[in-house]
Formats: sequence, C-alpha cells, structure tokens
Amino acid sequence: MIYTFCGTCKAKGINPYEWLADTLNKILSQPVNRIHGLLQGYIPKNDV
Repeated sequence: MIYTFCGTCKAKGINPYEWLADTLNKILSQPVNRIHGLLQGYIPKNDV
C-alpha cells in the first residue's frame, strides 16, 4: 500500500510527505461531501 501511494505521488509529481501532512491537517475540517477534494491530484470538473 505504501509503495502504491508513493508511486502514485511520483507519477503525479506530488511530494508524498507534504501531501500526507497537509491531508491529515485538513481532514478534520473537511465536510464529508467534499472528501474527494483530498485525493491526490484531484481536479474539480469546473477547473478543467
């Protein structure tokens, strides 16, 4: 699981440590209907 997480981050140009630290800091205040916004490389449909 960790290997896949790191591989996905590398493929998307994301620093895994920074993403994980940022996500853990945000997760408590994130509304459940917007939890997908915490996914690696998530781009909202209206931003594409």
